Amino acid sequence: MLGAQQLAGNFDTFLTLLTTQLKNQNPLHPLGTNQFIQQLVEFASVEQQVNLNTNLQTLISMQQTLQSLQVLQLVGQTITVNCNTAALSNATGNSALSPSPATVAITNSSGQVVLTGTISLSAGNQTYAWGGKGNNGLTWPDGNHTLSINATGANGQAVTVTTEVQAK
Repeated sequence: MLGAQQLAGNFDTFLTLLTTQLKNQNPLHPLGTNQFIQQLVEFASVEQQVNLNTNLQTLISMQQTLQSLQVLQLVGQTITVNCNTAALSNATGNSALSPSPATVAITNSSGQVVLTGTISLSAGNQTYAWGGKGNNGLTWPDGNHTLSINATGANGQAVTVTTEVQAK
């Protein structure tokens, strides 16, 4: 926005200089037609730049508003995103493991290992729900926790497992 203010200031300065020049020019040697036209073209160019910057700011503002309105449609809806960190909230202490051997590790936001274990995975989407209990049997406090899964295939090679989080 500062650039637009500087450009507007230059525009006003240019206009003042041009009108002063016209008022005070030597009547015996007036400003040449080519010079005058060149100055008018510069004047018009500065004016267009000021208008263009103003219009761009308006478009940016409208785009931001539109994005906000589009996101509002997701409020209260359950969405799924590619992510391995989710918030633990109101832990129940119950867990449900999804149906090939894989190790699971859950860490809290400070990197402390909360839970490690082994689960069985098969091809396709599966659900892994953690009820908030750690290896020590205690329920962990609310906060962001990260899930990592390391799986191996039948030939012993690592299998890539992507994680998604569902949340409202």
